[in-house]
Amino acid sequence: STITEIEHISGGRYGVLDGSDAEKWFDVRIEDYGPFVIDSYPSLDAVVSDLENGEISGILADSYLLLPIEEKNSTYAIPLLLEKSDRVAFAFRKSDYLCDYFNETLNEMKDDGTMLAIYQDWFGSTILEDSATITEFQRAFIPDH
Repeated sequence: STITEIEHISGGRYGVLDGSDAEKWFDVRIEDYGPFVIDSYPSLDAVVSDLENGEISGILADSYLLLPIEEKNSTYAIPLLLEKSDRVAFAFRKSDYLCDYFNETLNEMKDDGTMLAIYQDWFGSTILEDSATITEFQRAFIPDH
């Protein structure tokens, strides 16, 4: 792939999963790195199929979805990993004791390796060292845009 820097995405056609963080990522960055075309897909199989057929230049998706595909098929490469995109949120009422309990329990599972074991069991692949899946929660994530 010729995409080794974020600036190289200009002029390409990329696939994303419909409604995903990747779709939002492209939407807010078209002015900085465009022009490019984004096609939204209902499933990972559909977007991978269009990549195989040359309909799109690449796929932007969560690394946990793409890393197993790269590991199983030498045709694909992930030349560029963007800022962390594996953030998910759980909502609690501010006064709810479950919020602190949830965060404490999740951090314990990250510290003792439980989260890594669950990830490897379900996805069968390696995980990025700085992934939010295994790094301890410090503070709430507030997007720039």
